[in-house]
Amino acid sequence: MNGLHRSKCLNHPDREAVACCPECKIFFCRECVTEHHGKLVCKTCLTSAASSEQTTSLNAFQKIMSGTGTLFKMVLSFSILWLTVYAFGRLLLLIPDSFHSGDIWESF
Repeated sequence: MNGLHRSKCLNHPDREAVACCPECKIFFCRECVTEHHGKLVCKTCLTSAASSEQTTSLNAFQKIMSGTGTLFKMVLSFSILWLTVYAFGRLLLLIPDSFHSGDIWESF
């Protein structure tokens, strides 16, 4: 055993320690530890673990959003290109048939 049987809680010196935090290696009583992923950890280590998990999940979200942003840009670019070609085609349809036959040039 690692000295747990004669150790006292860091926060409550009058209480016997029941667990040693696996992260910081400090002894705590039942009131000062919490189970997290199958381990008894202290409040300080639990807070730092929660913040690192939140950072990890934010990074994953940012990766998803950057991929979504790329897809959005591609769709937007394709849409703008399609609208440009469509508008140019509609403009060509407005040209009178006499222009293509060459009759329009005879009037000048």
